Amino acid sequence: MRTTSYLLITALLLCGCGDDSTDPGPASMGGSGGEAGALAEAGPDGQAGAAGQPGEDAQAEEGSTSDGPADSPSEETAAAECKSLALTQEERTLIESGDATTPMTIVTNATPEGDAFLHQIACPIDPKDPTVLLLIERMRVTLAATGSGVGLAGPQVGISRRLFLAERGDLTGSPVDALLNPKITAYSPETWASAEGCLSVPGKQPKVKRSLWVTVDYVRDDGTEVVGETIGSTTNATEQFSARIVQHEYDHLDGILIVDK
Repeated sequence: MRTTSYLLITALLLCGCGDDSTDPGPASMGGSGGEAGALAEAGPDGQAGAAGQPGEDAQAEEGSTSDGPADSPSEETAAAECKSLALTQEERTLIESGDATTPMTIVTNATPEGDAFLHQIACPIDPKDPTVLLLIERMRVTLAATGSGVGLAGPQVGISRRLFLAERGDLTGSPVDALLNPKITAYSPETWASAEGCLSVPGKQPKVKRSLWVTVDYVRDDGTEVVGETIGSTTNATEQFSARIVQHEYDHLDGILIVDK
């Protein structure tokens, strides 16, 4: 049974959870004030960012397959627990509590309630719902308010739905794409371990192993369906960083935090 409730989300907002996060991690690409989720990245050579190649940290894990981690929760599990693609009234109330210029507040694992919320498997979302467009705009504003954030998932702003924003440094202009109902269908067997941070997990920067590329199906915010897009590569560090962002945010949808890896 899902535990999401407006009272829980309201309590998180009123208590200012996440606002006391002043140290998002080394070489943080996140923001301040706990207003948005973020990724803190250290490159394979120990330097911040995606500079350099994976080098010695890139390897094919024994037993790994292109189908991804065996212990990853499935979208089928999420669908079985979700009665409808439609947003609940509580979710609509939260989304509509501000206009498209109003940042949302981050949910952190600093409280038992926040931790439980972040560990839920998120429900699919209706890409055709106009309120979803408002949610995406508010998430964009929230991410921009960090000054350097590169990704943000629905659960991080109190909406346990399967969508996230990801900065696409692998594309011209480094746009921040919205991926709705994403499904990673393949993972590269080659991996790269690097430090990550997240404003939903203040004060922690564990080293996380990620695939160098992933193949993803998703829906864009304009309703366009994308099938079989490969993000990342085995040779380009900037593309690999985009793949890392996507995997980090995708984990949020499956209720997985960086401290769980």
